[in-house]
Amino acid sequence: MTRHTLDCPFASFLKLASFFSETKECSLLLSGDHVEEKPSHLCLFPYKHLSITQTHDDPWDQLKDDISHFDSDPTPRWVGYLSYEMSAYSDIDRKLPHKALPIPLAHFNQPSIIFTYYREKLTLSIRDEAKSYLKNKELDWLEKFSSLNFSSSFISSLSEIKTPNLEMTPLFESDDFESYLEKIQIAKEHIYAGDVYQVNISRSQSLKTRLRAFDLFYKLYKINPVPFSAYLNFEAFQIISASPERFLKLSNGTLETRPIKGTIKRGSRPDLDIAQRHTLIKSQKEEAELMMICDLMRNDLGKVSKAGSVKCIERKKVLELSNVFHLESTIISEPIKMHPIDLIRSCYPAGSITGCPKLRSMEIINEIEKRPRHIYCGSIGYISSNGDFDFNVAIRTALLKDEVLEVQFGGAITADSEQVAEYKETLHKGNPFFKAFEKDSMALDLLHR
Repeated sequence: MTRHTLDCPFASFLKLASFFSETKECSLLLSGDHVEEKPSHLCLFPYKHLSITQTHDDPWDQLKDDISHFDSDPTPRWVGYLSYEMSAYSDIDRKLPHKALPIPLAHFNQPSIIFTYYREKLTLSIRDEAKSYLKNKELDWLEKFSSLNFSSSFISSLSEIKTPNLEMTPLFESDDFESYLEKIQIAKEHIYAGDVYQVNISRSQSLKTRLRAFDLFYKLYKINPVPFSAYLNFEAFQIISASPERFLKLSNGTLETRPIKGTIKRGSRPDLDIAQRHTLIKSQKEEAELMMICDLMRNDLGKVSKAGSVKCIERKKVLELSNVFHLESTIISEPIKMHPIDLIRSCYPAGSITGCPKLRSMEIINEIEKRPRHIYCGSIGYISSNGDFDFNVAIRTALLKDEVLEVQFGGAITADSEQVAEYKETLHKGNPFFKAFEKDSMALDLLHR
């Protein structure tokens, strides 16, 4: 592994990402310069690919077989995503029903070049073994970046990012106002019947567009900087994520999850903002949502951790985003020695996007929604050569395929959920997307119904 480190402002790192954003299987995992104390990664020119389809009997075992050969290097080695539908195979003894996907169940690649940005330093890592796999143009970049002087001069010469106006045409909605309320009522009937305590229901919207995927990602990030943003460019589709939530992280022998539950929109004035924050903190309903999922995730970590090591180190914290406040918990544990894929599988998917009990909630979701979620509510992240990993919960996440952008938004339904309020919550969560689309009226008309 060849490495160089140079001083670099965050704006230059973003310009670097924009410059390479159209290259095949470019992957950007962006925490931002000020959102959270964790590194961002720009991964380029993959030399190995791992795509899991529904033809695999056990896709988790296939991932485990292919993601191997660990060493002590903490640099991301496998970068990609897990679809929500991977959860249908998570339980070893019970496969759940699920819909066919428009994309692979999971896809990971091994990048040749990794730019890691952290605390105004940019580290360039080049994998030596990649040279024998790459084509001429990609190999040229490897050779150029092998020189620190070239790297510094190239990065400083990058032009400013310019995003054009983004024109979009609505195509399809899985649910209008009335049908979504009906689905919420069905979910509540399952709760009244004792099938579940809480279940997450979502809706989907598709829009026709000819925009460049990175332009939308960049505009979305500027509107709503969050700690687990991601941009993945594949040959047939792109993934754009503005997620605020961590699913699972393993670092230095500590496993961590940060479930988010409980949402309220931000106030339009400072005094209203303070009032909204106070309302969220004092809400028994929102706290109950969080505690149910917190207990579920404690149980998930308990299955793969040493006895007595599971701790909720932050029971309830207010997470401030540009459009909403959330409640968040932080849970850690000391895992037993296992393959990283086994750790992820045992906890997958995040309980915050299913409900509890998890398996029954997923069955109800499949019955009610009648469509695949694919990347939405799945997970995006990386596994390092040393076995550490970090994955988000792919909420506030869109799929761009064949000039059609699909966005999905949802929320947790409990016994005391008020249907119109739940519908409006999906609009508040989607507000940064609507702003990036320059379709504010699309949301406002619905919000005032």
